[in-house]
Amino acid sequence: MNESNGHLMQRVFDEIMTRGNVDAIDQLFACGFTGHDTSGGTFGREEFREGVLAMLSAFSDRQVEIADQVIAGDKVATRWQATGVHSGAFHGIPATGRHVSMTGISITRLAGGKVAETWEVTDDAGLLRQLGVLPSA
Repeated sequence: MNESNGHLMQRVFDEIMTRGNVDAIDQLFACGFTGHDTSGGTFGREEFREGVLAMLSAFSDRQVEIADQVIAGDKVATRWQATGVHSGAFHGIPATGRHVSMTGISITRLAGGKVAETWEVTDDAGLLRQLGVLPSA
């Protein structure tokens, strides 16, 4: 098990996602980074930065906690939970003031001490239900 890979992913979640330090993206993500999202789309480092900035402006009091992490070679699988208050517009949804939580799994490939590629699976429907956009299940 490569502890430094787990530590790097902890930094990504703490520094970028919780504290909102988007400058850390340049330090922690490779220039040729490729992300894969739940819908099958792909995104690069700058699109990731834009997504983080959108999340930061939409959700205050953010906390992202790692629930489980498995490290195998150059890959780190992380199950996480994010919480926050919907205090700003999010994908066209006006602020609701609701406290929400979202879960996800990120499988990340690291190269040269940086995040090179990631596959994200997130509970988008659960978040939209909490925001009142989708009916409760």
